[in-house]
Amino acid sequence: MREAARARDLGASGGGGAAAVRAQRDAVREAEGRATGVREAARVLAKSCDVELICSHLPLLLEADAEQGLRVLTDARRVDALPAERLLELLRERRDDLRRRFLDHMVTHWHVQEVEKHTELALCLLDEVQEAAWRREEKAPSQQQVCAPQGYHFALTRSLEVISHTRFTHS
Repeated sequence: MREAARARDLGASGGGGAAAVRAQRDAVREAEGRATGVREAARVLAKSCDVELICSHLPLLLEADAEQGLRVLTDARRVDALPAERLLELLRERRDDLRRRFLDHMVTHWHVQEVEKHTELALCLLDEVQEAAWRREEKAPSQQQVCAPQGYHFALTRSLEVISHTRFTHS
C-alpha cells in the first residue's frame, strides 16, 4: 500500500519515471504476496477443526478478506465441529453484514432450530432495514424516489421470511 502511494506521488511530481515504475511493481508484488497469504491461511483454517487455531486466526483473516473468512465459517464441516456462539462472538463487533450472513447460513443451510438464532437473524435484518431507511431519508427528497436502496428491499423481505418461519415462545 505504501509503495503504491509512493509510486503515485513520484508519478504525480513528474520526476523519477523509472522509480515510479519500480515502486508500482513493488506495490503489485506486495499485494500479490498478501493475497497469496490470505488464500493460504483460508485453506489451512478451512481444513482445521481445531477451535483454538480457528478462533485465534479468524479475526485476522476476516480483516484481510471478509469473504474468505466467511467461507471458512460456513464450511459444511463447521456444523458440529465449532461452537456457533464463539464464532458469532468473533463477528459481534463487525460493521459489515458478515454476522447477519453467518446467522442466515446457520438458519437456512445448517437448519439450526434454536429460537435465539432465528430471533437474532431477524433483528440483524431489521437493523439493516432501519439503516437503509435512514440512508434513504438522508438523500435529497428528489432522489428518494429514484434511489431506493436494494438492500432495503432484500433485508425487509428476508426479515419477514425469517419471522414468519420462527416459532417464538413467550416467557
